[in-house]
Amino acid sequence: MKNIYIIFAVFSFCQFAISQENYYGIYFLTFPNVITDTRFGEDWFLNDITENWGATGVQLDVHLRDIHPRTPSSLEVLANPETPSYNWLPLDKALDRILAFPHPILGTPGLDVHIRVRLGSLLPAWVDFYREGPCPACGLVHAGHLFADHDFHCDKSGHHNFKEPPSKNSNRHLNFTSPNAITYYKNILRAVAEHTMRYLLDHQFDFANRRPVEFVPSTTYKNAELEYNSDRKMAGYSKYDVISFYNYLAEIYPEPNGLDSLIACWGPANGAPRIQFIEDVDPSRYDWDVDSNTFHQYQYPGGRLDFLNFRFKKLKGVIDLFSEAIKEVEANYPVDKYLSLAIQIGSIYDYHLEYRGFLDATALLENVDALRLADIPGYSDYFKFSADYARSITNYWESMSGRNYGFSSETNNPVKKEHRTISKKWCDQIDAFFYKGADCHIVANWGNLDNKAAEEVHLKKNYTSWDRYRIFAEKLKSLSGKFRQPHGRLNRAVHLSANYAPFRNVKENFYMPISVFMNADSKSEVRTYLKNNLFSYDIITDYMIAHSPNFLLPYRYISFSKGSEYMSDVVYQNLIKKKLYQSYVPFQTDDRYFKTAGVKTERGKDRSIIQ
Repeated sequence: MKNIYIIFAVFSFCQFAISQENYYGIYFLTFPNVITDTRFGEDWFLNDITENWGATGVQLDVHLRDIHPRTPSSLEVLANPETPSYNWLPLDKALDRILAFPHPILGTPGLDVHIRVRLGSLLPAWVDFYREGPCPACGLVHAGHLFADHDFHCDKSGHHNFKEPPSKNSNRHLNFTSPNAITYYKNILRAVAEHTMRYLLDHQFDFANRRPVEFVPSTTYKNAELEYNSDRKMAGYSKYDVISFYNYLAEIYPEPNGLDSLIACWGPANGAPRIQFIEDVDPSRYDWDVDSNTFHQYQYPGGRLDFLNFRFKKLKGVIDLFSEAIKEVEANYPVDKYLSLAIQIGSIYDYHLEYRGFLDATALLENVDALRLADIPGYSDYFKFSADYARSITNYWESMSGRNYGFSSETNNPVKKEHRTISKKWCDQIDAFFYKGADCHIVANWGNLDNKAAEEVHLKKNYTSWDRYRIFAEKLKSLSGKFRQPHGRLNRAVHLSANYAPFRNVKENFYMPISVFMNADSKSEVRTYLKNNLFSYDIITDYMIAHSPNFLLPYRYISFSKGSEYMSDVVYQNLIKKKLYQSYVPFQTDDRYFKTAGVKTERGKDRSIIQ
């Protein structure tokens, strides 16, 4: 009889442990109309992904074009996040089926839910680029329309991230400085979160024993990421951006010597136009949008650093605004922390970070709950590094806030050919993140082999691809529901400097904008090094050192990357000049690491002695 009680106790403990959100989840990204399509049987999609692919949840891809009224006649959405004109029926019908479907791990009704809100899927009827008449803020008129051209991201030539007239193209996204744009962003996300919470309460959902519903907002339409520009062009030149940039410069270069300090830091090149007032600054004139490898062409090389920092500040501001929206909804209900916020930023290390709007992503996670990445198969050499980087950032914020953070990657871009090859890369990706402590994995575009529009992908023939991706499917099933792996801190780390790319010479010393951990002469050397050697390290970023120097104390080894040659004064002081330096930052003898840290400022100037 004792044995029976012991078995029961163990079973009860396992059930309790699993209910506390520490199992590894598998989420399939799909559209509400796929969930509700019954032409191939009741819940055919949910049955397929749970039985054949090990899914524990669904990430619903919610486009504004599906929930927002087609022809808004006023600015109601900007003023009222609870406008009654939203169409919630597709979302509700999908949630009905998802939350009634048995969970394969918990054994109770309801799969886990993420809601990806694509804030960039705008409709042509919402925009008028040819109106006339003055506006106090921008010189344009908003009457009867939600947005004008300056509310969108603009490159220095005034383009708005699309090539065709608005009547033919809705793939554009709003900027991060326009009051209209950021108010719209927040109100839309709040409206979706508010409706979801009401739905859950109305359906008596088991808040205590289920994972929070996670919201993943994106400001782009096509790539579903939080970024400045999806076309690898430098954005941030709208009228709102320019005015905000002036204010930013006045803040960091205050009078009485602000202009002199600006000119000294910006390092004007021969032929650069003279700046007599901060208001003379016109970022569209300085060639900062060109590839940073040709920085010698910049009229003000050091000014690009301020421009990048300015854009990062605005991006973080929008993410913090999203956090406010979720918290405001939660404050209205007697349910603690059942809504969570994740950020989807694609990759955190590739060669296009400057165009996305960040170099060091650490600060972006300050007020969110999870980091979702989406490395493409072409980045397979970097999966281990990416997993270590994501783990390190989330560990940092767990130490600072006491909250639990999630992180994960995403498989995407399936192709018609080479199924075994791409399945192997996806398996490597899952392994890299799972064994570093990721909380879940997301599968995007599965079955959508031609990347067709949403209304064309719900045919069952596109979802019968299990045999093509058998290796990948079996890997998902083998990890689904397992306990989340430990993701704590290690005893060795590498300082990954967010080195601003104007100070690199790609031909002689190749490294990415955030820098790689060695002296390398070619991309192949970098790939080989990251693939074979760079794992089981914590990544220490400039933000961590600048804001929390005591966070470094437990590390026995900290090595410097090549980019560590360039540091801001505050990073240099916190890492190098303190007594902590001799006790816990020994230089390693490995010649692959750059030995000298902080000999130059972040602007590439020789560092003067700091007392």
